[in-house]
Amino acid sequence: MHENSDIARICYDKKERYMVIKLNKTYYHYCEIDAATVTSLQNARSKRDYFQTNIRGSGSDGPFDCRTHPIPKKYKN
Repeated sequence: MHENSDIARICYDKKERYMVIKLNKTYYHYCEIDAATVTSLQNARSKRDYFQTNIRGSGSDGPFDCRTHPIPKKYKN
């Protein structure tokens, strides 16, 4: 099995600083995430490790958690 197989897709809107990532079959979104962090994720030897260490939150908050960082207006329902 490929090491990064659980990260299936990364989509990033640089202008809005908004990322959507597909882990297994579920999409998660992250707000106010900078381009350097996304680039580092995309280039990481282990995307999963980089994601876990630098992006993923605690479940109620995190460095780019959309529950505590504003969602760009164009992505709100």
